[in-house]
Amino acid sequence: MRYIPRSGHLDEVAVKNRKIFSAVLFCLLSAASLVFFSEASETADMKNRMTDLRKNIDYLTSRHFDTAEYLKRFGAIEKEIAEYENAASGQEAGEPAADNSSLKKVIDVSAEMLDREVAEKIASVKRLETLYLVMLAFGATTGVAFAFYIVVMYNKRK
Repeated sequence: MRYIPRSGHLDEVAVKNRKIFSAVLFCLLSAASLVFFSEASETADMKNRMTDLRKNIDYLTSRHFDTAEYLKRFGAIEKEIAEYENAASGQEAGEPAADNSSLKKVIDVSAEMLDREVAEKIASVKRLETLYLVMLAFGATTGVAFAFYIVVMYNKRK
């Protein structure tokens, strides 16, 4: 006695297999797209961070602060980012894309250190500006007080 499946049963099995296949294919494509989008978002995050860092360095430059060292380090980090993007896209010397997590970590650490140093300098520049304004106000108040005293004493002598 051999079991002969009904044709309806084959259709149900085929439908189940198609559903499983499409679910597996969907998961694989989703995972691949997530990897692509996560790399794209990491690159976009790095570029946003570098844009903010550039604005901070420009602020220091506008306050006549010596930024030559910061600009040099900023340029080096930008070169590393370009290398990372080229390596991630597999365009570097025709080689396939490799795992660049260590390069990304180096870029993140370098950018974070530079960002921290620039933020410290900006904080000290703002404190110095505040101190300058307080000194200016105190000096102006002292000048006005001396002028008032001179006028009062001159009028008493008359």
